[in-house]
Amino acid sequence: MQLPCVPVVRFANDRGLRVVERWHVPGVRVPWHVNDRAALTCVLQGGFEESLRSGSLDCAAPAVLFKPPGEWHSNCAGSEGARSLAIELPDGPRATTAVPAVRRVSSVQADALVSLLVAELHLRDACAGLAIEGLVLELLAVVGRTTVGAPVTSRPLWLDNALEELRARFRQPLPILDVAATVGVTPSHFARVLLRHEGFTPSEYLRRMRIEYAKIQLLRTDRPLAAIAVDSGFADQSHFTRAFARVAGTTPGRFRRRSDALS
Repeated sequence: MQLPCVPVVRFANDRGLRVVERWHVPGVRVPWHVNDRAALTCVLQGGFEESLRSGSLDCAAPAVLFKPPGEWHSNCAGSEGARSLAIELPDGPRATTAVPAVRRVSSVQADALVSLLVAELHLRDACAGLAIEGLVLELLAVVGRTTVGAPVTSRPLWLDNALEELRARFRQPLPILDVAATVGVTPSHFARVLLRHEGFTPSEYLRRMRIEYAKIQLLRTDRPLAAIAVDSGFADQSHFTRAFARVAGTTPGRFRRRSDALS
């Protein structure tokens, strides 16, 4: 008999932070229950439907789901099953102050942080614990900032389809008109709804996806800046440097040198 959910504790500290990796068997439903601590669920593979008192959410990789303490919920894994990281946050008001309600985020910034978190979970050095705590806090901040004012039940399905299109093609020249047409809305309506739910205009959202992709390249490779600029979707290195500085507050070269110095 297969277990509905196989948990493996990947990290735990004395402050109450715990990261548990779970594999969900295809089609198995976890009964209704409530957690006494706030939690982030990072979907790594597959997906599941999360049932809440206010409705349901489709959580497919690479979604990140936040639930405050005391939120009744149930979930059912999809046909491919699901692999996820359940991050149990320490007791205290920090998480619920930053994110007071259920939120779901699917963005390149959150995906990049989850990728870095997975990498740190496989390290055993003395700094891994600090890095894991920092990445969890940064991920929580991303969830809070990108979904403020966006109740779960009011988010239109077409918006997630549009963002999926952006994520799939963000390194290409991508007229917003084409994305809006793909999901059957006008560009102006797309811009208003995106700003309301994610806090960015379409061009800002696209620029930030490119910057987050570039950050990973800067951290993990020694490729020339000009090559990273073009690969990330910028016209040239000069354009890349200006956009990076506006978003990150420093130049790509300084960002790489600072990261090298800290490693």
